Amino acid sequence: MRQLIACLFLLSLCAMASTKDEPQWRVVMEKHIVNGSKTYATTIFTPKEKGDYRITASCSVIGGQANQSIWNFNFQWNDVIGTPAENAIQCIGGTYQTQQQLIFILTPQPNVPVTWQGQPYGPVSTFDLFFTVEHLQ
Repeated sequence: MRQLIACLFLLSLCAMASTKDEPQWRVVMEKHIVNGSKTYATTIFTPKEKGDYRITASCSVIGGQANQSIWNFNFQWNDVIGTPAENAIQCIGGTYQTQQQLIFILTPQPNVPVTWQGQPYGPVSTFDLFFTVEHLQ
């Protein structure tokens, strides 16, 4: 009987531990641009509180000339102590991997905008870009 009670007690402790809320990534915003052709420079979002964020980006170049039509996309922010930081994805037309991807985690300074810029290099082309911003909560 003692073994049964001890076993039930341990089982209940395990059940309580497994129901503990674990942090989850929550989507803050997402952006889709299809057949983009102009230079961009804009704010993505402004974090209201300190925390970890994850940006996932994917892009591809359409048209232009193979290995010469390029689009650069730069994500810029101030880190939690105010130091400027950035990460970039470069999409090159006609490469074997037509779609490039980037995933990175940042801890931006609260109340300071996180921005992105996109600009072309080389022969005229268009791009498709998709990115999401998630907050660890």
